[in-house]
Amino acid sequence: MQFNIVRNDKDSLCRLEVTRFSRGKTREEAGMYAKKIQYEVVQSDSVLIFSPILLMTYAEKFQAQQVRITLKVPDQQKVYIDESMEPLLYDVDNVLEAWDHDMDGYTWIMKKNGLDCINCPPHIDNRHKFLDEETND
Repeated sequence: MQFNIVRNDKDSLCRLEVTRFSRGKTREEAGMYAKKIQYEVVQSDSVLIFSPILLMTYAEKFQAQQVRITLKVPDQQKVYIDESMEPLLYDVDNVLEAWDHDMDGYTWIMKKNGLDCINCPPHIDNRHKFLDEETND
């Protein structure tokens, strides 16, 4: 499973896209296996709870099934990334250039140029890390 957060520039709503993928001998067969993937996201008020597992029948278990989840967030909307999401985060763009594994446990706000952290400690901000390393050589 992969989870990404991107800017929703179409409207003022948060939108969740769940895309299922699979392999198969043909494109049609792969599509059939992908459709059979059962994956659950539960919404409780403003909290999204993502299942840690994919469900499929025994016959489909070796088809390299995968789920990609994209949360589309409008400008000025805040998102808290729970620590349990860290293994799922996949190349989440942010203005601090923070690594995915550093983004969990903090609240982020969507800006026109990407997610910006509201409560991150200074060591999460990688914007100047590489410049600092070059000047110290």
